[in-house]
Amino acid sequence: MTSNINDFDNFNNNEQNAASSIKNQFLNFISTIPFCIKSLLIINITFYILSIISNIFSYYLSNIPKYTILSFQIWRLITANLLSTGFMNILCLFFFWLPQAINLERSIGTIKYMVNFFINSTLIQLLYSVFIIIMGIFIKGITDKKIIYYHNTQEIYYIESDGLWPYIMMEMTVLCLANPDNNMNIFCIPYQIKSKYYPFSMLIFLFIINFSIRFDFIAGVIYGFIYVFYLKNSLEIPEQKIEYIENLMIFNSVRESPSFIKKSKIDASFLLGNNMNNYNEYNNYDNNNQRNNGYTPYSGMGTQVGSNV
Repeated sequence: MTSNINDFDNFNNNEQNAASSIKNQFLNFISTIPFCIKSLLIINITFYILSIISNIFSYYLSNIPKYTILSFQIWRLITANLLSTGFMNILCLFFFWLPQAINLERSIGTIKYMVNFFINSTLIQLLYSVFIIIMGIFIKGITDKKIIYYHNTQEIYYIESDGLWPYIMMEMTVLCLANPDNNMNIFCIPYQIKSKYYPFSMLIFLFIINFSIRFDFIAGVIYGFIYVFYLKNSLEIPEQKIEYIENLMIFNSVRESPSFIKKSKIDASFLLGNNMNNYNEYNNYDNNNQRNNGYTPYSGMGTQVGSNV
């Protein structure tokens, strides 16, 4: 009887130790997430929870082209990127975006990542809105001419966009185009494709889990190509401007936090969408850093999607 009680106590202790270990690992992981990415996750998850309670946030903050363009409610171009209303979209952030985003913010700094995010995510939403308006006008035109019949052309203008995924699709496209002919695995499938095709395979995957075509995700991929070939140099942020923003009073309370990656603490020189030489320089730095800290770098075939944290 005493033996059974001791076994039960040992079992409980092991369970508690395992739970404590998982909790500590989770807290350690959270502490490694840089400031900007952590803030974006918290804001998106908070709005997702609030959207379950009431749809008022989605109605006034998501990007609905009818209101954004035709009613000139331009704040939606910014707020739509901070609002997620789908559980699967939130869940997929942790698997397909977070590992790479963590390394990216570490490598370019919190302020530069933040400025990149707000500039590019706003332009993606603008591109999406214009695309939807043009598509609505086109469909109305061919419906009026009885070429096809669409029962309510006005509802096209109300197709909304929200969440981080349009920006993530752009970021993924830019990184893939840094080395377009490199081979990449498609998720867990033992099949490789050229990295330049990876964003399109991701669109198919997101179409499957959302059961619908997300035109804002498509806009993110299209903008990624536009950014790489036309906008990259013109949207370059001067280092002096980064330092100026970094020293603003608004960041006084977080500037010395370990999660706030100041310009002086960045890991390597790797600007979003930079050329392949800098891309390799960053990867080499990251791998050497992992070896020095006891990690075993990825050594399989193809390209690692994400990174060790």
